[in-house]
Amino acid sequence: MDCKIIEFLGTPGCGKSTLSELLTKSFLKDGLKVCNLSYEIDRKKNIFRIFFKQKFILIFIIKYPLLSLYYFNYVKKSNQNSFKDLVKTLANLLYILALYEKIEKTTKYDYIIFDQGLIQAIWSVLISSNNQKNSLPDKLPLHKINHVLRIVASDNEILNRLNKRDGIHSRIENLPAFEMLQQIESYERTFDTLIKYFQINPIVVHNEKFDQINQNIELLKTCIITQ
Repeated sequence: MDCKIIEFLGTPGCGKSTLSELLTKSFLKDGLKVCNLSYEIDRKKNIFRIFFKQKFILIFIIKYPLLSLYYFNYVKKSNQNSFKDLVKTLANLLYILALYEKIEKTTKYDYIIFDQGLIQAIWSVLISSNNQKNSLPDKLPLHKINHVLRIVASDNEILNRLNKRDGIHSRIENLPAFEMLQQIESYERTFDTLIKYFQINPIVVHNEKFDQINQNIELLKTCIITQ
């Protein structure tokens, strides 16, 4: 079987990382060769994680200078909220693009899973943009993605999960509750925009309660295998 790419989509707190890791473990238990790539790299110690990401970005820029410049101009034109946001979103986008380029010809795995992949990277650019009229990039290798899994939960459930997290893992976790809810709703609208623009037909899973997780994993597996 050719290697297939699975990409998760969803707001912070919806359960992307939890479901992506459980799906990986379930596939491995079934005897499949699976790598939850972005999850595994993000769980490395900080110094190794930074080294891995910078290495991938640098190689991508050297190998594809014009394409890298294209994405730099795209992010620049998006008029990010701050210079920090510009650097962060551009680096994240180039990093994900580098990962996609690296795995293009791999036959080592049956599935490669991104708990935060290409579409999520573009979403990150949009949510910190001050230029909503900036056109979306047309050079994205979306054809490489075999399955898009959109994970959703109610606003209140997401808010509850974010409040229980240790530390700050996303840009909204230090906001007052009412502002967090506003941002969550805005984030979902941005996903709707991307899905419509790129004509994506995602598998949608409602990840509302903890006791639904095993059921959701089996649902995802069934949809992936039969799609």
